[in-house]
Amino acid sequence: MPASSKRLLVISSDSEDTEDSSVDVSGRCVTETPMCGSSRAKKVRRRRLTGGSCRACSPETTGITSDDMWRALSSINWKMDKMMEMMSVKLGELTEAVENIKDQLAAGAVMAANVEPRTAPHISKSLSHEVKRIHRSLEDGHKYRGNEKFTSQHNSAVTDLVSQRISDQEEYDLSLIRRACNRYYENIKRESKLTEENKMEEDRRAKALNNRRHRLLSSRRSVARSILTDEDCKYLDGAAACLMSDEETDTEDRDTWKVYPPEWRATRLSDIVERCQRQLVELQKMSCRMVHRRVPSGTYSKRQPPKGINSIYLK
Repeated sequence: MPASSKRLLVISSDSEDTEDSSVDVSGRCVTETPMCGSSRAKKVRRRRLTGGSCRACSPETTGITSDDMWRALSSINWKMDKMMEMMSVKLGELTEAVENIKDQLAAGAVMAANVEPRTAPHISKSLSHEVKRIHRSLEDGHKYRGNEKFTSQHNSAVTDLVSQRISDQEEYDLSLIRRACNRYYENIKRESKLTEENKMEEDRRAKALNNRRHRLLSSRRSVARSILTDEDCKYLDGAAACLMSDEETDTEDRDTWKVYPPEWRATRLSDIVERCQRQLVELQKMSCRMVHRRVPSGTYSKRQPPKGINSIYLK
């Protein structure tokens, strides 16, 4: 590197305004302007004198006094008071609105309790029998079709015909007659579906078994008061008809029913119904009414335990 290009940096520390000087090898001193000017040197000197603190952040530099701080805090406090007053007013309005809603709900509940529930008129047995009788008297081409909807053109015409004949004989509300016709149509629709699926005989057998179970439970309850304790009577009253035995008609003797008790029935219930059945047999011996003869089959019923039955009636 050429000797003439070499320079030395000399910093004068005794002067207040520091200047940078460079000396070349020939001894000539050349003064150069610092990189950041004299202001940078002043800042460096100021930091040395103040021990590194920033005078710009001090109150003397910014001009903030204790009065200014007090006024700022007072302004914040005043704003907070105004906000609390507004919140108090809003809270009062909200509370009043909630109370009004409660009053309206209470008034609506009272009105609903005073209004009597509207229930559809009951379809009497006489009306059901009349619908069945008139429908059977119609020609085959004017009867309900189970493979069509109740509102179809053909079935609607049948309903109008049956309704007209019933109205000519007795005074019934047309809507009630229509409901009775709809109920009879549902039976025809169900039978039609069972016939298509070849399940008519199976359905008749299931209905017969169900009717016999209901008859068994009713007859046993009729004699329970005379032979059972109050606790056992209450236990039997809570039993369902599906807990009774199946009574199948003997294929060789139509007057004989084979009994198939459910295997899953509780032992206590089985003992109670057996005691009631013995009492029924004794009463039947003194009666002249013709009854079927019940004989044990020696096997259990193939039915599965029904759902929703209290566990006290099951093993």
